[in-house]
Amino acid sequence: MGLFDDRQRAFEARFAYEEDKAFRVSALRSRMMAAWAADLMGKTGPEAQDYVNSIVHD
Repeated sequence: MGLFDDRQRAFEARFAYEEDKAFRVSALRSRMMAAWAADLMGKTGPEAQDYVNSIVHD
């Protein structure tokens, strides 16, 4: 059953990679959108960074 075990491990590794990639893309998208929104609201510097962090972490 070595072939099936190898295949299952490969499938699980690919699934984990794809989920991790999707999570990272989503987090980046959220961070960029929050930065854009902070800019529209006129926030700059630490105030903008605090806003971005509050959006991304909540």
